[in-house]
Amino acid sequence: MELDDVDVEIINSLIEDGCLSLRDLAKVTGLSPPSLNARLKRLKDSGIIKGSTVLIDRNRMKSGVSAFLFIRCDPSSLKKVEESLSALEDVTEIYRLTGFYNLLVKSEVEDVNALDRLNEEIGKNEGIIEVNTHLISEYVKEKHKKFKRIRADLKCEYCGNIISGKPYLLEYRGVTRFFCCPTCLREFKKKYGVA
Repeated sequence: MELDDVDVEIINSLIEDGCLSLRDLAKVTGLSPPSLNARLKRLKDSGIIKGSTVLIDRNRMKSGVSAFLFIRCDPSSLKKVEESLSALEDVTEIYRLTGFYNLLVKSEVEDVNALDRLNEEIGKNEGIIEVNTHLISEYVKEKHKKFKRIRADLKCEYCGNIISGKPYLLEYRGVTRFFCCPTCLREFKKKYGVA
């Protein structure tokens, strides 16, 4: 799915200030509010925009401990470890890595004791060989990069294949669904009783 310049401008504006009102975002992009809403809905429905958040100056906050955990595990256990870590409330980000460590995990906990408990919990996972924990002492720069051009793969709602070309659309339960072909669209409708 190729995003046009207006889509990229919407995304970059929201990266810069996720609290922009729809009115202000419409002014920035030159779109009418209904057109902007339609584009935002499409970007959300396609999974390109997963949510919005606020960046906090963590150096000003005097509570909590943040840490990065470099994890090395048996490659055959990687998926299972990722699922287990994803279920932990104190784990805020997980990245798969190349090189010596398989995963980089960011954690935000109340205090060092809570971090110790988290390390123990993580260590219980079968397949984990090593956990190397680093406390974050100061946030020097924390910012999301703006995009110049964006291309995103859409997956068919029915078969899961990546959609090449223009997708077939279906509005179902308030969400726009994307399909790779008329057959998948028809089978989805049949499966869920959509008229």
